[in-house]
Amino acid sequence: MKRVIGIVSGKGGVGKTTIAFNLGYAFSKLGIKTTILDLNLTTSHLGLYAGLSHLSLTLNDLMREDIPVLEATYKLPIGLNIIPASYSLEDLVGINQEKISEIIEKIDSEIILLDSAPSLGKESLLTIRNSNYLLYVAMPNIVSLLDIVRVKKIADELEKESLGIIVNMRGKSKHELGNDEIESLTGLRVIQEIPFDDLIERANQIGKSIIEIDPYSKTSLSFLEIASKISGIEMPKISFWYRVFGRFLKPKF
Repeated sequence: MKRVIGIVSGKGGVGKTTIAFNLGYAFSKLGIKTTILDLNLTTSHLGLYAGLSHLSLTLNDLMREDIPVLEATYKLPIGLNIIPASYSLEDLVGINQEKISEIIEKIDSEIILLDSAPSLGKESLLTIRNSNYLLYVAMPNIVSLLDIVRVKKIADELEKESLGIIVNMRGKSKHELGNDEIESLTGLRVIQEIPFDDLIERANQIGKSIIEIDPYSKTSLSFLEIASKISGIEMPKISFWYRVFGRFLKPKF
């Protein structure tokens, strides 16, 4: 059964697109046919995170014209499918947001991730309305979490099922809320923590997933754990030799 999962947040800058891309990569690593749509139409970055600098056709074209979905779909070597939004603001002219549900119906994937825009504008509501499930992303601070509460209120009114909250960039600050406090404040289960990791930024800059660069790092394993929890598919085993010597290996770029 096709599962459409919206990756949402209230506040911008919490790493939502990074989560969406690396989680999509993790699902693909587990052998699950996965597609990510960039519904952050006005400030799209998903394609860049996937190393797609030149886009011949995009989600904007699908929303404007009657063309096959596959023509705007970019397949990465791991098998992950990306449908990016245009990088140009000019391509917002003439698009029909009502076509998103039709586009999703035509996607042949087990998991479809919708990378939402931040805040509570039309674009973020587009993600919430077109999702079967929601996965919230926040940093462990009060500002980020209060925005999550606002998003959840709307999601609850639309009767959208929650998969939990991902606490991103854990360990970046000395003054962070604990998971018990986060769950109490938001009413959401913490599904996973993603540690603060400078390598994430490096991976974003070169258009690769951190799982591809350093597959057994704590951060990479965190993404695989989320994918495993949602899909029910067991994570790949870590070899004995990597457990012993892996910390001495340098990621290759």
